[in-house]
Formats: sequence, structure tokens, C-alpha cells
Amino acid sequence: MPRRYAQTKTRLLQEICRDYMKVHGVDSVDPDEVAMWAISTGRWEERPYSAVKRCRRELVDAMRLEHFEDPQGRDVRRMHPVRVLRGENYTFDWCDIYKMSAKKWKASQNLRRDGVLGVLKQMKTDCESWNENNVHGAQLSLFNPDFTEDLAEMDQPDDFWPDEDPESGGEDDGGEDPDAPPSYPFPSA
Repeated sequence: MPRRYAQTKTRLLQEICRDYMKVHGVDSVDPDEVAMWAISTGRWEERPYSAVKRCRRELVDAMRLEHFEDPQGRDVRRMHPVRVLRGENYTFDWCDIYKMSAKKWKASQNLRRDGVLGVLKQMKTDCESWNENNVHGAQLSLFNPDFTEDLAEMDQPDDFWPDEDPESGGEDDGGEDPDAPPSYPFPSA
């Protein structure tokens, strides 16, 4: 999809969300409800999409999601994108992790790092704006973007959970669920 079309489509969808909020007098939305409203009011309709584009999108999704266990027992993504220039346009080649050159591997990792950096920058901007402009006058400290400790913790074995809580002297009291996802100071999207 050409970038200009994607931006126009994104702006249209953003406008639909804002209109839904205004019409219904709400401050938050359920995307399912907005979608049903947009379709029923004629604000959105499905556009024809070529079989090649649909297949390409599904192939990219499948490559992005393919993982395997490496010889050390780690869950590793098999295929990685590398930005390449074809004619006058940039596109992406997807490469098998162990068959790509060091140059391509570095380019792929830089691409992913830039994506993470962009997300962190936007998160920082959003937090600063919320602190300065929220209607409650509340203030939250900014998150720490250093994930060193988190990564070290995630590298620890997770196959052992004691049956007993050593502090209570008996069975687990049903407090924190060790299998629950971690809680974050920010709501998930």
C-alpha cells in the first residue's frame, strides 16, 4: 500500500473514532463497537484488495511469527526483515536467521532497534503530555527505559514454582499468580 494512501486511511479511521466518541459522549472506545457503528452508518466500507497484496500480508505475518527452538533451548524467530532498494523503491527481504550475512543481520537488528526506540520515544512524549494535561491533575513518574534487569530476569529458568510459600509456612495462600503477566504502570493498548 503506498504510504500516502496508508496515511489517508489512518486519518480517516482516527476521525471515525473521534466522531464515535463525540456522538456517543464517551472518553474511551471499544474497537468492536466503533467498527460496527462505522459500518452501519456507512462511514467505513471494505475496499477491494488484490489477492497478491492479501497473500503478501499473510506471508509477512507468517514469517514474523515463525519461531523455533535453538540448540541451547531458546525460542528464536526464524525470519528477519532487511530493507533493500529495488529500482527506486525500498522494500523488505526476509532472511533465515542463520543464513543471513553479518551485514544483513546488523541491518535487521538496527531496524528492530529503531522500532523499539520509536515506541519508547512516543511513550515518553505521551507520559509527559499526560502529566502536564490530564484533567485529574495527577502526576506519574516516567518509566525507566533501561531493560537490563528485566532481560536478566527473563533469562532465568521459569520451570520451577514452589508449592509452598516459605513465609507462610504452608501451602500457597493464593496471592499473586506466578503465571500472570507482569503489571505495568501504563495501560496496554
